[in-house]
Amino acid sequence: SLRLSWTTSLTTPSKPLKFLGSLFTKVVIGGMLLFFLNAFGSNFGLHVPINAVTAGVAGILGVPGLLSLAAIQYWIL
Repeated sequence: SLRLSWTTSLTTPSKPLKFLGSLFTKVVIGGMLLFFLNAFGSNFGLHVPINAVTAGVAGILGVPGLLSLAAIQYWIL
């Protein structure tokens, strides 16, 4: 029983760390997607600010999130 609880306590933090690592990776990829959107969108007068929120939306939601941010920036703001 003691051995089981000791090994469980060693493996428990890996899931939250794996989740945070995955989230960080997605935010970085979202920032890169926004960079390319701004590079190519400058020809059309489109600029989406790169910050933690927009990078998170683009990274977590992927291409639909990126297109949503572009549409919001172009037509609403």
